[in-house]
Amino acid sequence: MRILSEDAQGSYQFNSQLLGRERQQIALALTTEFTLQEIHAQIKERIEVLEPDLIYQKLQELGASTSDLNHYERKLLDCLLSRV
Repeated sequence: MRILSEDAQGSYQFNSQLLGRERQQIALALTTEFTLQEIHAQIKERIEVLEPDLIYQKLQELGASTSDLNHYERKLLDCLLSRV
């Protein structure tokens, strides 16, 4: 099983996500993905301990008030909202 795959244009992909051609760009993308997974796990643990209704409300407020979330941040927020 290959973790990274290269397409015909020489760009690399991870889990069907285009990472780019340059090592620095690929490393940054993989680091960001790993960091977001760690943050998600930490937030999930805290949600399980705290009051879910309050957290859900705050997550909704965050989503409504923030327009500059990138794709990964929006995906993380949507995932958290679906689990609370």
